[in-house]
Amino acid sequence: MRLLVAEADASLAEFLQTRLQQEHFAVQLASTGDQISKFGEKNVFDLILFDLNLPGVPGADYLRQLQSRWPEAPVMLLSPASSVEERVKGLDAGADDIIVKPFAWSELAARIRAVLRPAIVPR
Repeated sequence: MRLLVAEADASLAEFLQTRLQQEHFAVQLASTGDQISKFGEKNVFDLILFDLNLPGVPGADYLRQLQSRWPEAPVMLLSPASSVEERVKGLDAGADDIIVKPFAWSELAARIRAVLRPAIVPR
């Protein structure tokens, strides 16, 4: 399965790439909105991990652009937002899940499996 990890923090992006590859995912990294724009619609992603503080991206409003470009890919937000209102805003904007930074790897991995479960196991 292919994942797009759009994360501004280079060390976190590298950590995510390493751990996700250990879980047998193919990972494409982006650290800015411009880098995401360079991926065409022919790039197929099974999941997008998206940092709400990505440079050149207007936060949760950018979700609609991601979803129009890759409509089949669920989007999980990575956010420093600790308030319930901020998390609700992200979910209402179309995110399939949101995880607050800092997070435990085991929780993120479990959430990724949960979001991907419908694609992995047909019901």
